[in-house]
Amino acid sequence: MTDGLIGRQRERERIERLVTDARAGRSGALLVHGEPGIGKTAVLDHARAFADGFRVVSARGIESESEIPFAGLWDLLSPLLDLRDRLPPAQGNALGQALALEATGTPARFAVPAAVLALLGAAAEEQPVLVLIDDAQWVDAPSAEAFVFAARRLHSEGVALVLAMRDGTGRDFDPAGIERLHVGPLPEADAAALLRRVHGGLAGTVAGDLVAAAAGNPLALVELPRGLSEDQRRGRAALPPVLPAGLSLEAAFRAQLATLPDATQRALVVAAATDGGEELAHLIAALGHLGLGDRTLEEAERGGHITMSGGRVRFRHPLLR
Repeated sequence: MTDGLIGRQRERERIERLVTDARAGRSGALLVHGEPGIGKTAVLDHARAFADGFRVVSARGIESESEIPFAGLWDLLSPLLDLRDRLPPAQGNALGQALALEATGTPARFAVPAAVLALLGAAAEEQPVLVLIDDAQWVDAPSAEAFVFAARRLHSEGVALVLAMRDGTGRDFDPAGIERLHVGPLPEADAAALLRRVHGGLAGTVAGDLVAAAAGNPLALVELPRGLSEDQRRGRAALPPVLPAGLSLEAAFRAQLATLPDATQRALVVAAATDGGEELAHLIAALGHLGLGDRTLEEAERGGHITMSGGRVRFRHPLLR
């Protein structure tokens, strides 16, 4: 079994132990946290790759939906709703009310988190379950409450639950009862290996400067070379005097976007307001109201900033949005 994670031995071992325990019927939960771009999603991807034979359910917090009650819960549990009839009636009804599957009504506050725990347990009766929740800092409050309630009470169901959240942004979580795993900067050797894998052909001195500027942030290592000219990449021209890195990744994204035509930048603002997941037809209609042609996003797609497939537009990374 292989995946794309470079280094991260400590994180690998902890994630693999969590999954191995769940495979043996011992449940557990882990809160993975760190700065933007530090590799939290890559740690979740490693968990997914390691969890052979598991049923994997996942959700991702979205900033614009953080005030919509139970939006995160719907994303996570919709693949498991066929098991709802196994829950005690009060819990099944409360979950149905929370997810707008039942007649109107306000579910009891305790019933919904209890139903989440019971539903995960029911799924684990068939095969072990891996629960992955990314960008947890943007999960709506009722869903976050239910996730944390379940995470603290997992015991012998065969469930591994991993939340990933960005430090210093959005919602934080009470650490009581949930182990935290901090993802820090990559060591220099691992950072250099990642840079070589993603951006082969850099001059040695340029690669060294980029590793230093990225300060161990994997996303910076991936993104910063994209803003360089070919002469800069080859060491034939000087690098910019200041290379943004670490918590200044947003500046690196802005610098990339500034090279796009004005109309494309305006169109990307509209796409960003829809979190990059809007149906393409709706987005094109909105652009038309602003006098922007339906091809204004093509330059952004050619530059790798977005992808347009399956009738939807998605940003390459949430920070870019």
